[in-house]
Amino acid sequence: DLHRVDRRQRQMCIRDSSGILSMALLNIVELFGLCILVIKVLLIILNVISILAVIFMYATIKVHLHLTYV
Repeated sequence: DLHRVDRRQRQMCIRDSSGILSMALLNIVELFGLCILVIKVLLIILNVISILAVIFMYATIKVHLHLTYV
């Protein structure tokens, strides 16, 4: 009986540790997905900033040319 109890406890321990490992891996995957999402949002923000910079440069050049030739 004692041998069976020890064996059952070891099996439960193995099952528990594999469950913990599965949860840890799932958390890592979710965190990785969140990091990818943050990177995508940052890239969108950078694109918007670069578009605004181009518009600002265009407007500045247009004003400069207008002032130069008036």
